[in-house]
Amino acid sequence: MNVLSSIILTLALAWIGVRGRKHMVWWVFGFLLHAWSYLLFIGRDDLPAVLAIAAGNTALSASLAAFCQGIYTFQGRATPRWNWLPVAVMAAVMPFIVHQMTPRILVSGVVLGAQSIMAAQAIWRQRHQTAGRGQYILLAAVMVLCAIMVMRLLSMHAVNLNSADSVDHLPLHGFMFLLATQIPLLLAVGMTLMTQERIEHSLSDREQQYRQLLQSANEGIAVTQDGILMLSNPAMTELLGHSAQQLQHRHFVEWVSTDHRKLVQDHQRQHQSGQRTDQHYEAQVITAHKGLRWFEFSGGPFIWHGRPAALTFVTDVTDRKALAARIERMAYHDTLTELPNRRLLSDHIRLALAHQKRSGHHSALIYLDLDNFKPLNDEHGHAMGDLLLMEAAMRLKQSVREADTVARVGGDEFVVLLSNLPESTVEAQHDAMFVAHKILNQLSEPYVLTSVQEDGLEITVTHHCSASIGVTVFQYHDGPDAILLSRADEAMYRAKEAGRGTVRLHESTLS
Repeated sequence: MNVLSSIILTLALAWIGVRGRKHMVWWVFGFLLHAWSYLLFIGRDDLPAVLAIAAGNTALSASLAAFCQGIYTFQGRATPRWNWLPVAVMAAVMPFIVHQMTPRILVSGVVLGAQSIMAAQAIWRQRHQTAGRGQYILLAAVMVLCAIMVMRLLSMHAVNLNSADSVDHLPLHGFMFLLATQIPLLLAVGMTLMTQERIEHSLSDREQQYRQLLQSANEGIAVTQDGILMLSNPAMTELLGHSAQQLQHRHFVEWVSTDHRKLVQDHQRQHQSGQRTDQHYEAQVITAHKGLRWFEFSGGPFIWHGRPAALTFVTDVTDRKALAARIERMAYHDTLTELPNRRLLSDHIRLALAHQKRSGHHSALIYLDLDNFKPLNDEHGHAMGDLLLMEAAMRLKQSVREADTVARVGGDEFVVLLSNLPESTVEAQHDAMFVAHKILNQLSEPYVLTSVQEDGLEITVTHHCSASIGVTVFQYHDGPDAILLSRADEAMYRAKEAGRGTVRLHESTLS
């Protein structure tokens, strides 16, 4: 029974797995030695006494030493040097007393009992550092072995030790044998339970660490399985404006705008299937307290309670996107009039040239400079001049189509880009000049400007201001944007030289 149980337990422990667990390797080795020792005891009638008795007792002592080595390894402590000393004592002494019952029982009882006490001491000293109940089952197994050794020593006084079989026929011997069959089972259950409890304790500690990280993270963190929200940290609840109870076990995309739900679902599905992507993507989310917001998403695969899940990190980037939009607008728009600046105008001209290659239509540039603008600045200050510029910008936008571009390219200089003019050059010139004169008439109307002074008083000024306007009509083969702007600028200076308040067409267009 001892042999069979030891072999079964050896196979069971090997099946459970010893990979990465050195203490389990020692226990498998110990059970093999335990089985080998009882195999030798069974064959003592057919084997030489030295092999059966001496080697059997030595193997039994070695199995205890291996068990003790496994305990120290499990505890993460260095094994004492004297752990294997009892094995050496048993191997050295037992061959000389193999035919003497009293010394044999005495030596084996003392050696094995001492090893049991050593193992019990190793377990007991670390009981507070080792979690769970497995250690106490292990301790019970060791104490049972120690009790058997004590009973074996006491049995020497109850029989005639001159008879080799006298001990085997004692009723106490049957009881001791019954106890001995339970020791391997208790040892295996104790060590397996200790290992399992350590794993569970480690998982519990890790989960607690995860929760602490989740609680302290400034970034919103969510764990989803099949799209259902299983866990959310306080930052996530704050971002969405819902409590953890309101979020729990609901589909995460319920809060994502309909335009971006598929995007979020696809990424979460990829992460749950084990695909790790470093891609960051943005989606609009409907929050309970701030309305529609832009969130940036990222994440990867995750294991939640033993099942694949998706770990999602969320950051509110609404303010960042608004700031980026403002910065981009400042880079491409005039801060005073909010019209496109020279850089954006050049981009629009290049787009118009590209469109002309396909359509064959003409475009035109109307370059204008406000006349009589400097006296207003000199007499009433720059604040009043800014009011005039803003009013002029508004009049320009009202004079052209929405598809056309009105840009401010200098202090009091503006450019209008007319697109999709007729394919006929004559008709295109006519349309461009018509718009230029319309602009001139609009800008020549009196400006009634009201400014609030530092002392709170309002000053109203009526100012008359016209414009000098240059026009160039072009197609895609007429040159890049810089040349076209230069031609319109030249035509504008010709208008100034002609007495201001006039419109001139560039010579290249006339030819």
